Amino acid sequence: MAKVTLIFKLPYYTEWGQSLIIAGSAPALGSWNVKQGLALSPVHEGNALVWCGQVSVPAVFTCEYSYHVVDDHKNVLRREAGEKKKLVVPEGVKDGDVVEVRDWWQDASEALFLRSAFKNVIFSATDNAKRQLQSPSLSKTLDPEDIVVQFIISCPRLAAGST
Repeated sequence: MAKVTLIFKLPYYTEWGQSLIIAGSAPALGSWNVKQGLALSPVHEGNALVWCGQVSVPAVFTCEYSYHVVDDHKNVLRREAGEKKKLVVPEGVKDGDVVEVRDWWQDASEALFLRSAFKNVIFSATDNAKRQLQSPSLSKTLDPEDIVVQFIISCPRLAAGST
């Protein structure tokens, strides 16, 4: 069976005694068991601290994974926010090839728009035609320097008077 080497690289700064582990759906990444996941090692690339790790997998390989900050005993201190990352080894990769995966840590602020409040309510297409501008505060006279940001939120699943 053809094998390829996956090299993961993630720029991320940790505190002393912390390290990064990739846990994923495949046995090579611990089958979601963080303590058996792929441990990464820190490398300085210029001014950046980049965590790197490599693992050998079949040339036809697909999985989901996420990054975890752990202590010396592999206890999870922080998980990457947002949806799990998906990896599919590209077609045409041959036995012995190397595939480099360069990632970015997903902060909670980036994951905010993936939460159900945004996906099911704010970005929902229901009742778009019924939405109207209903803000008495906008009826005042504005100075040319004023910036107005208005959110019109439709919450069709909430009963009238709910908060």
